[in-house]
Amino acid sequence: GIVNRDVAIVTEAMALFVALLLGWFLVPQAAWAWTIAASVAMLFPLLSQLAFVVRNWPRKVNPRDHLRAVTPDLLKTLVQCLLALAVLPHKAWSMADAACRTLMRMFVTRQHLLEWETAAAVESRVANSRWQLLWQMSPLPILAVVLAIALPWPAKFAATPLLLLWIVAPPILWYLSQPLRVEKSECTPAQRTWLREIVSETGAFFEAFVGPADHWLPVDNVQEEGQEKVAHRLSPTNEGLYLLSALIARDF
Repeated sequence: GIVNRDVAIVTEAMALFVALLLGWFLVPQAAWAWTIAASVAMLFPLLSQLAFVVRNWPRKVNPRDHLRAVTPDLLKTLVQCLLALAVLPHKAWSMADAACRTLMRMFVTRQHLLEWETAAAVESRVANSRWQLLWQMSPLPILAVVLAIALPWPAKFAATPLLLLWIVAPPILWYLSQPLRVEKSECTPAQRTWLREIVSETGAFFEAFVGPADHWLPVDNVQEEGQEKVAHRLSPTNEGLYLLSALIARDF
């Protein structure tokens, strides 16, 4: 259940990082295998997403159009995987620290058992001390340099891609933590036309599939590929979209 999932999240980064170190130091001849295995493990979300895209490739849609539609999501997942790989040692340390603190407080000190920090407090703290992120991540390049010196020669080359990634991780994370500049803009006539088409198509969907058979509630989904099938079950997400579409249609 939830406990098993939380334990898996805590141990995943630690186990992967420890396995990398053991593989590089104890089996340097197979260092490339350890590096590739760790990279594939961290890229698993991207690989599973690619498999899903290929498996559910629509036959009636132009391949170029569909590829253009799924590419942004794939690139986003790729960046997330690379960032996770870049902070792997830091995450492993953080998870190990959290696990040790939890065990110590639960079974030894019995103090600070309800100590926690809200997401709003974390966001406020990070926003007011963005330069502190560089300090928190400074052990990453130090660790990379130490490993570059200490690793056996056969493992040095295999570890180089990850070591370089760990060296450049702090400035990359600092850059990504900068606040976004929001610029106000007006829709062009072409964009307004496109939005009206989207609104019309969305409204047509609800007009076709919202009726007395489903107590005037939106259906969960409609299968278009092959034989058309309507999923007559409740969808809170589609209910919200239905109400939002009605408001937007009124504005347009």
